[in-house]
Amino acid sequence: MKSIMSLFSNGIFKSDLKRYWWISVLYTLLLFFTFPLRTFMLMDTIDQGYSKNNIIRLFDLTSHQSSIQMFLIFIVPVVVAILVFRYLHIKNAASVIHSLPLTRKQLFITHIVSGLLLLTVPILVNSLILVIFNLTTDLGLVFSFIDIFTWTGYSLMIILLIFSFATFVGMFTANTIAHLVFNYILHILPLGLFALLQVNLPRILHGYSSYNPLQNDPAFLEKLPFSLIGSSIELSELILIYPFFSLLFLFIAYYAYKLRHIEIAGDVISFKVITPVFKYGVSICSMLLGGAYFASISDDTPVMILIGYIIASLIGYFIAEMSIQKTYKVFSSFKGYLVYIIIILIVFTGIQADVIGYSSHIPDSDEIEYIYFSRGFSYLHDVEQGEMDPSEAEGFFTEKENIKNIKKLHEELIEQGSTNSGSQFFIIYRLENEEYVVRQYQIDEDKYNSKLKPIFESPEYKEGKFPILRKNSNQIENIDLKDERVLEDKKTFSDKESIEKIHSLLKTDIKNLSYENIFSRNRNYLVASVKSKDGSSNRYVIKKDYQLLNWLKENNYYKDFALTPEKINYITIEKTDSRIGREKDSKKAKITDNSLIQEVLTLSGYREDLTQAEHFSMEVYFKDTTPYFRDQLHLDKAKLENLSDDLQKIMQFD
Repeated sequence: MKSIMSLFSNGIFKSDLKRYWWISVLYTLLLFFTFPLRTFMLMDTIDQGYSKNNIIRLFDLTSHQSSIQMFLIFIVPVVVAILVFRYLHIKNAASVIHSLPLTRKQLFITHIVSGLLLLTVPILVNSLILVIFNLTTDLGLVFSFIDIFTWTGYSLMIILLIFSFATFVGMFTANTIAHLVFNYILHILPLGLFALLQVNLPRILHGYSSYNPLQNDPAFLEKLPFSLIGSSIELSELILIYPFFSLLFLFIAYYAYKLRHIEIAGDVISFKVITPVFKYGVSICSMLLGGAYFASISDDTPVMILIGYIIASLIGYFIAEMSIQKTYKVFSSFKGYLVYIIIILIVFTGIQADVIGYSSHIPDSDEIEYIYFSRGFSYLHDVEQGEMDPSEAEGFFTEKENIKNIKKLHEELIEQGSTNSGSQFFIIYRLENEEYVVRQYQIDEDKYNSKLKPIFESPEYKEGKFPILRKNSNQIENIDLKDERVLEDKKTFSDKESIEKIHSLLKTDIKNLSYENIFSRNRNYLVASVKSKDGSSNRYVIKKDYQLLNWLKENNYYKDFALTPEKINYITIEKTDSRIGREKDSKKAKITDNSLIQEVLTLSGYREDLTQAEHFSMEVYFKDTTPYFRDQLHLDKAKLENLSDDLQKIMQFD
């Protein structure tokens, strides 16, 4: 007993409780209003499912219903840690306390015990209140003693970590404000640094993709306290981790406390050895933040990103110097910044030279199980979860010829280097050892047309994109044909002969689709909805050059569902000043002649090169229905010149 008491100062302990009891009381009240009182107020409606669920979620610290509880857990232990060790930030107080006949071990342990007591009492008091509610009210039907015990344990576990970390941080600074700021910066630093790297790496590391649905964020990030709210992590996974790190932080804090000097009270950094870490850490974070900002406002212009890196790192470096030296006169310290710049330039040069072989890496063909090559991640998750076969999903390639063509394209993209023109494509290699190689590139589709064409015109790609190519006509229940410009009209085919014919024609048309036609930006309003006997349904656009369209016209089915001049009362056309249809101060042209209406309908849906086009707003008024259909006409010089003389006269708005 004597040896234990020799590690503890009863006087310091009582002093801490006497000075800071109000924090414990305030925390008790805030927690009561946040949790037990809320459960009591919901008691009258516990027979309703939502109230019962809300009460249960209050016991789950990761749920959004417990966000106020977690907010208090993130705030109160930090405040307590700062207050019980605040004497270290004031020279006179530090001198007085350390002149007492007490060892630093006694002081440290006593402040830790008093701080933990101030934090533990509110949790235990509210736990007792919950126990009383459980025994004396109908709330006992909603939550059990195990729920209360679990909530108490997890709350104390997280509080211990937050308090011990705040104590740890406090040993490396001798300034109250710095203690508070550093504590929260270090809490969010892993998350923030990871996010900044994800924003910056794609701009400096060719092919790097920050969007990777196959790999989660580093596992440790979701275990950080600030990541708990709304996360799917089970707190039971942290039972060993949090107490271990709590003890580790306290252990390091104790030895740092033994080594720190009294006279550094008031300084931002209490140990010179960590000054460079602080200074260059601030510089790196500032640099990444500045690079991300300049990239966002300059459309990823490399020069502007570089300027952002330099300006932001310079600002961060000198702000850190001012904090350390406690003066604005720090510009004589530029030599340290030059060292930083030299190191960063070496790192950037290494990245650009691809010294680690990241950008130039292409797996060998015999290592590849399949390649996913597409603009997005459609079906990727389903395939990886085994819910869909790669042969039935768009963008998956297993055939040797396609793998060879994609690898050739990949090689050219590596040689080309970064570019800001084109569309974003993902190349994902699934290897035989179940690992992945994920790359993202901006591809100029016009420039690489000859490389993309054999890939996207391949039967393998089309069978993944168009399920009808994998179906037999006897698997189809019916086919609906519809024009999306007409609300009511629809033509349904359910007889075997018609289904076989439409199925055959549609398959032939899709097989003959060119790469350009597959990815055409033009709008097609005619749609075939194919419903299978297994209940699945797929939609296919009917393009203007399809044999199916000719067959429908020849057999007089077209007029049953499509928009034709006979269904139109009149059309109005008005010139606009942009592709989005904002109207200019111009007159409207009204068209009632059927031949001209038909000509206008053939112009509808053009969406290719809009940069050189003139823009018009078109409204179609039907004969038999009140609603009207509105569309945009985008006509380039060639299309305008090919208009009939009568339509040209009508559309001369200038």
